Amino acid sequence: MSDMKSKLANRRAQQQASEPKPTFTQAQGSAEQTKRTSYDLPVSVHRRLKLAAVEQDRTQVSILIEALDVWHEKQL
Repeated sequence: MSDMKSKLANRRAQQQASEPKPTFTQAQGSAEQTKRTSYDLPVSVHRRLKLAAVEQDRTQVSILIEALDVWHEKQL
């Protein structure tokens, strides 16, 4: 488990040093403002999300946004 923690800490430090805050774009390509939210997730879901983010070298937010976009498309 400590190996995962060190990977996450290294990844977090690299992202903070090299990347600006993420911006999300609309279909037209214009920058869209963001809204901070807070949700309670089951521990098992959070753990799987965190591991997936590390394994795919992505942010948890990008994975959640992609999943919500896919879900929304299925609802149409």
